[in-house]
Amino acid sequence: MHLSLSELNFYARRAAFATGLPWGFGTAFGGALTRLAAFGHDPAIVAAQALTNLATGRAGRLAHTGFEQSHWAPDTPAFLSAAWVGPLVDDWLALKANSKHVLRIENADLPQLLSAYLAPCSIAVNGGPATPAEAVLASHNSTGPACMLIEASVVKAGGRRSDSRKDGIEGVDVDAAGWAVVQEFFARCNVFSDERSRAAGAGAGLVDRD
Repeated sequence: MHLSLSELNFYARRAAFATGLPWGFGTAFGGALTRLAAFGHDPAIVAAQALTNLATGRAGRLAHTGFEQSHWAPDTPAFLSAAWVGPLVDDWLALKANSKHVLRIENADLPQLLSAYLAPCSIAVNGGPATPAEAVLASHNSTGPACMLIEASVVKAGGRRSDSRKDGIEGVDVDAAGWAVVQEFFARCNVFSDERSRAAGAGAGLVDRD
């Protein structure tokens, strides 16, 4: 099936929110998926894996979120969710303008998704040679959970994210089964459009005293 980038973003950010990610993280998740699409990856398959990993506890969050830390690991024996740590690393780098930094990220569940948040950086995966994040994105080798060493030379804050539409991409073909998983998470954000919603406390409830 074929989706526009707007559709991909709309559903992906709400599906991410349904897993417990903050709304801003969901917005970043949608952006990362469009960048994956620009490199020829199926964003529905990646999104389904990322969402399922978070929802089932296979991938966790950071053991710490101190912005002066350079070694980030999951808070449980599980893997570290790329959908969770990606926006944190991106914001961390935005605060470190005009400098060079090295981050070690342990057991990232989806290295290529994490790379989509870090396009200007060099990344070494599982002790391999450092390569630009774009090269990791361009690779279509199946990559499981990995330890990632992020080397970032930050020239200036902001302006690091690319827009897939500038690369001539207006839409993307996605895997139907993967997209069904995204839709399932998206549906968790829906509410009834009748009195059942108000009975649960939405708006003024069943009695509007205004």
